[in-house]
Amino acid sequence: MNPQVQGNLGQTPLVVDQDTGVLTLGGRQIILMRVKLIARLFADIMKFGMTDSLLHDAGKAMGRDYTTDWLLMRTPIMQGNLRLPPDIAQLGQQYEQLEDQIDAGVVDPQVLAREHEIASRIHEGLDRWIPQLSEQDIGNIWRQLLELDILGGWGKAQLVRLDRARPHAEIDVIASFAVRPANIWHQHGIKGRPVCAFLAGYLAGEAEILLGRDDLDAVERQCKLQGASTCRFEIIRQGSASFLK
Repeated sequence: MNPQVQGNLGQTPLVVDQDTGVLTLGGRQIILMRVKLIARLFADIMKFGMTDSLLHDAGKAMGRDYTTDWLLMRTPIMQGNLRLPPDIAQLGQQYEQLEDQIDAGVVDPQVLAREHEIASRIHEGLDRWIPQLSEQDIGNIWRQLLELDILGGWGKAQLVRLDRARPHAEIDVIASFAVRPANIWHQHGIKGRPVCAFLAGYLAGEAEILLGRDDLDAVERQCKLQGASTCRFEIIRQGSASFLK
């Protein structure tokens, strides 16, 4: 197995621990799964009654966490030039030390409580700092996040439009991981409708962190499963339109 993953933004080691079966990328634990299995999972969830809105909310939670994590670490793949305020950077270092302990299996209640406290302080710091950044800075950060998604196999994503004041954004995903195995959706009787509710929520979660708001949703305006050339997502304020078509 080639222990290196080469990306257009750098190089970082991919290591499998033969004793535990744990896969790490740049020291951070990851898991790999075939795209069709993810699509089958989503289709089964929808078949057994989970609504698009619940998938959307689950995606949003992941998008918020992922964006926060990237802002603190800039990940081992992307060595960006973003400079965090010293207090947030220091909190980020403390948080990563606690995360390393938890990843190693530590379940000490004091460690878990400290991790939760530090995470809350980090979010408070980001809520104060992000609104001070320019719209151009926010756009650059978001494009880097979307480029990292490409390295993760989620599909090529492009920030088509950003208007921070409204707030509003449009994002095109060229090959969404959710729609690539179209046969899975067809087998479940799901045709001619958007199926990227999880990904829409994920992008909405990114938007909430980067635009400093907690009232955003994402509408999938077009989906490749409907024959469109891309899956297009529009970031909107909650209540201005439903994300369910």
